[in-house]
Amino acid sequence: GFAAGFFTVVKNGYRSIEFSYNDLNNIVFCFKSGLPKFYNIINTGISPDRSDLRLFIGYGLGTSTSMGKKWMLNCDLTCSHVFEHNSFVKDLNLWLSLKPQIGLNLANSFILFAGTSLNLSASRWKNPYTNEFLTDMKPDYAYYTSEGKPTQYSIWQGFTIGVRF
Repeated sequence: GFAAGFFTVVKNGYRSIEFSYNDLNNIVFCFKSGLPKFYNIINTGISPDRSDLRLFIGYGLGTSTSMGKKWMLNCDLTCSHVFEHNSFVKDLNLWLSLKPQIGLNLANSFILFAGTSLNLSASRWKNPYTNEFLTDMKPDYAYYTSEGKPTQYSIWQGFTIGVRF
């Protein structure tokens, strides 16, 4: 069968909780629910090692494929709103991330996973007096950054590593 919706709960379906770390120094918590072939993701995270606080909350979709008894391949697409500099950012300040991941089932539903990510940030959060962009979500190694008006875009490749229950 197929289940689709903003948030899908399926009896005997796919459900997991994840804790992960990624290239933006984020500690991420995800809840995934649906079917292995198509599930919903609710995510939130924090960057605790920064001098100022960065939080995010988002939503996404994903798919999981078994590669034998121990290995699996997941691909997740998430979009999150980012709050930075101890501020409640009302302007557009999004982080879009495509994450293919390979996972190893180490014990009963205890999975260690890692993968790469392709990231896009889009921000319209500016200083109203100087018109400078305020976001520092983009890393120094971004492939592309456009500081055009009215939106700043950045693209970069990153990583993610974590555990899934």
